[in-house]
Amino acid sequence: MSRKRVPWDGPNPAPGDYLDCKGGSNLWLIRAVEPLRRPDVSGARICLDVVSVARSTLPEAATVHPANRVALSDPAGPARVRQITQGPKQVMRAAWRDPEDFRLQARRAREINGWRTVCQLRRLQSLSGNSRITERHIAVGDHLRLLADLAAYGMSSTDGILPVTAVSYGPRAGPSANAEISAQASVDLLRGMRRVTDAQRWLVIHVVLLHGTLSSWCAEMRFNAQNELGYLIAALDLLDDHFHSEVDEALGDQMVRAA
Repeated sequence: MSRKRVPWDGPNPAPGDYLDCKGGSNLWLIRAVEPLRRPDVSGARICLDVVSVARSTLPEAATVHPANRVALSDPAGPARVRQITQGPKQVMRAAWRDPEDFRLQARRAREINGWRTVCQLRRLQSLSGNSRITERHIAVGDHLRLLADLAAYGMSSTDGILPVTAVSYGPRAGPSANAEISAQASVDLLRGMRRVTDAQRWLVIHVVLLHGTLSSWCAEMRFNAQNELGYLIAALDLLDDHFHSEVDEALGDQMVRAA
């Protein structure tokens, strides 16, 4: 039996409940629950006495709490569900260059620390031993997401801010400029994706465009994580070669400042 001080999202569990683990064949059986008077510095709200039991011994009518009930979150950040939920709506802490920093003599650009939509490539880069993910790979991922968004959703229009009398009705001479940009983005995305194999294409879609984790991909497809990381990096290298000028342009400002 072990004693754990954990945060908890939702009503407190009861002795006899179970806490799911992220994968594996075991569960945590909750033997005792002790609410803390106030959350500690780590964000813990309750203290649990738990023991590991085999998943095969789980009774049919047992109450099983999901593992994300004890996931850490920042109370001052976005909604907790966006910090712990997997998928395109998840957010992560990040730092990026201030786009309004135009200081010509500054040795480094001003950085902004905040929250951004989750990027699995940035997350892989932050993990120890995964330094094979470079800034160019991340820039390729950002460019792919930009093309996918332009192709799927297009660009917003300024027609909505004009008065009704300024809007001309009737047939158009051709597609609008925004429609042309969206169509070109679709062509560019398809051309880039043709540079990789079918297996690599689905891997890139899962990790880069759908924000899925590499571990969830490997669990679903029953693949080896190290092998799939290598396939992902190989695919990003091919896409970097295809979008070389766009990646250079995205990283150009940082390169100039670092020189």
